[in-house]
Amino acid sequence: MDDLSDADLKAAEPSMIVKMACIAQGLTGLVVALSGVQLFGVRSHEHAFVKMVPWFLLVSGVVQIAVAAQVFRARPWAAYFGAGHGAVVALSMVGWFFFSFPDILSCMQLIGTPLSVLSAILAAVAIGGVLHTAAARQRLADQGTPLGF
Repeated sequence: MDDLSDADLKAAEPSMIVKMACIAQGLTGLVVALSGVQLFGVRSHEHAFVKMVPWFLLVSGVVQIAVAAQVFRARPWAAYFGAGHGAVVALSMVGWFFFSFPDILSCMQLIGTPLSVLSAILAAVAIGGVLHTAAARQRLADQGTPLGF
């Protein structure tokens, strides 16, 4: 193999920041989904949107876990979607935390709020690493070495 292929083989593995972003996204998805499940027993007649919050958190958490897996596979669309979805989840968790703070306080919410903000930041930072990995894998595939990812 020539030097370019050796460099591409090394670049075909996701960088550490991509791995950290995937772990943060996956953990955030789990905590957000569990936070939504935890809210199913809450009764509120004050605001109608409160009934939608558990479903939104549950679905957002499951989607974030699925996107984290695709980001680790270095899918460029997943990197962009993960960053945008992570920002929506972070804003939702922060908003829900401040809306429900005096009445509803849970460990999932206390862990999920800062974790979702960290996940959104890491997802945005990891976009460059995902694009670099995807480009290296494409160069290898063009040379006849598809990695099957």
